[in-house]
Amino acid sequence: MVCEQAFISEVREATAALLVGGAAAPIDDVAAALFVSRSTLQRKLAACGTSFTDVRRQAAVRLALARLTSGASCAAAARAVGLSGDHLCRLVTEYAGLRPREIARACELAERARRWKQSTPPRSGTRL
Repeated sequence: MVCEQAFISEVREATAALLVGGAAAPIDDVAAALFVSRSTLQRKLAACGTSFTDVRRQAAVRLALARLTSGASCAAAARAVGLSGDHLCRLVTEYAGLRPREIARACELAERARRWKQSTPPRSGTRL
């Protein structure tokens, strides 16, 4: 069987759509959303060298990273994707190489730098 990258993208999107609501995104629900059987879903993913668990983890991490970079707390991001805070921390660290707290802090600093760059400079002769 030939690996279809488009199929993996469809599985990832269907999984993410279920995860957005905080659901666990079970394989049966994703298979039903794609109009395939559970075994067909598993077989096609195996042909691509991946599993549903890996695709679900990637989708959860992507959603959590989107939440973290938009200013959400780690607990809120974990709740949004239906994971515990510790599990999310482990997954994000594994995939991104940074802890969620570090990502949130980097985004906060980037936003502060953007605001500072757009502000008007202080008048000449002031302490700043």
